[in-house]
Amino acid sequence: MSGPDTHILKKKQERVSLLLKEITSYIDISILDVVLYCGYKEKQLSSFSKCAKYNYFPKFLTSKIDTVGEKLEQVAKNPDLIRAFKESKEENEKWGFENPSKSFLVWIPLDLAIPVADYRGTNSPLSFTQIGERKGIVAFRNSSKHEADGEIYIDHIGMATDLEPGSRIAIKRINKIDWQTDRYYLIIDISDQVSIRELLPGDDNETIKYVSTRNPDGPHMELLLDRIVAIFSLVDGNCIPRPKRNNTIASTDIDNLLCRK
Repeated sequence: MSGPDTHILKKKQERVSLLLKEITSYIDISILDVVLYCGYKEKQLSSFSKCAKYNYFPKFLTSKIDTVGEKLEQVAKNPDLIRAFKESKEENEKWGFENPSKSFLVWIPLDLAIPVADYRGTNSPLSFTQIGERKGIVAFRNSSKHEADGEIYIDHIGMATDLEPGSRIAIKRINKIDWQTDRYYLIIDISDQVSIRELLPGDDNETIKYVSTRNPDGPHMELLLDRIVAIFSLVDGNCIPRPKRNNTIASTDIDNLLCRK
């Protein structure tokens, strides 16, 4: 290989080295975590470490450089991919088995009649992904003790709520008319906008209202039911508070017991 091809390869190698260094700058992500996430064995740890320090580029990575580079790009954008991989691996080791047939990501169809399926693509959690003619979202596999379709991190949603940053919550699809007050729900509308809302009854059967995060005491915003394509209940997580505006002291104390230590 020579000329332009050599230059392109060198640029890809430099990018992989930079990504390895960037990803492992997180205190909870080690170079070994990256090695295992990329599908390699512990014996490749030294080679990956040298690559991260720009000292050496492993020959065995050259033929897979595009695949590895794509995985690292995804992790750089969303380091929770590796964190979820670690949690899944630790859970399997805890029970003394490994199940490589199960992905740590799942695809949750917006259609309640379609079952949740394993997802092995490159889209990150809360990405919209179409399989066949059906649309759904990507989420982490449910690891909670509650029945749920999958799990997400609150940080992935650009909404200001009193849910703690960093909270990982389990979500479950529900019929969009089967919601209750004094709860939070994950809402997806026809424009693919995702938000966490406290819902209130609308003025008629065709609308609902939601509490504005800027004006929690009103006026409340109205939303046509026809514009909602999916509603998920929050069924478990690090801490699932009820809206503070509606809490009594007693109910707050009870809700605090739901927080994982």
